[in-house]
Amino acid sequence: MLLVIESLRFKTASTIKIHKLGNLAASLKTLRTKALTVAKEVAKALPELAVAADSAEQRKSFTDEATAILDSKVEHDFILDVAKKVGDSRSKVLKGFGTGLEKVCKTYNNAS
Repeated sequence: MLLVIESLRFKTASTIKIHKLGNLAASLKTLRTKALTVAKEVAKALPELAVAADSAEQRKSFTDEATAILDSKVEHDFILDVAKKVGDSRSKVLKGFGTGLEKVCKTYNNAS
């Protein structure tokens, strides 16, 4: 993604002075295309990870690990509530990042 952002200033060969950066612009165009393809694949995979991050299995593993670490003074309902909030937060972050990455890919796909 960093390659796409940094290489955006080298838009087309007609924009760049051919004698200075022509070969660089030509090689960056293929790299930018490949980077956008990978970024699109990542953007498609993130919502799937978001669903897995908020699953009952993840909450159960979270509560099991938390009860092993914490004292018996902490109520089990509190741990379940925290596990649900952590799962929801992870899910929202992954979905949001996936959506943002899709928008960035569309923007840079149109710009190249």
